[in-house]
Amino acid sequence: MIRILIVDDQNIVRQGLKALLEPKPDLKVVGTADKGKSALEQVKYLQHDLVLIDIEMPGMNGITATRKICQLSPTTKVFVLTSHEEAKCVAKALQAGVKGYLLKHTLADDLEKAIWSTYHGYSQIVSKLLE
Repeated sequence: MIRILIVDDQNIVRQGLKALLEPKPDLKVVGTADKGKSALEQVKYLQHDLVLIDIEMPGMNGITATRKICQLSPTTKVFVLTSHEEAKCVAKALQAGVKGYLLKHTLADDLEKAIWSTYHGYSQIVSKLLE
């Protein structure tokens, strides 16, 4: 079972991801957060294996939150969701400790496959994004 924390500043995205993932066998959403700060609190107290985080959040941006999550919980896999493929953004995410990267408008089945691959240690960062 993979325990997942979802972090996104938009409630509709958090609830949509939760609705997509909850019916999947062996995936469990253990919490959601709307800000980097609230995500850090949940990382401290929830048992989780993977964090899905939007790196385009206002306030404590997703890159800063990702870096802090990776420092706070080094065994946690961090998987970034974003709405664009900007190479600079990918590089910042990699430097912060991200293990996977996926566009928000991807198909539900692709998200599930990416989560499992990231959980098992296979990089989901598409090489063309790094060019």
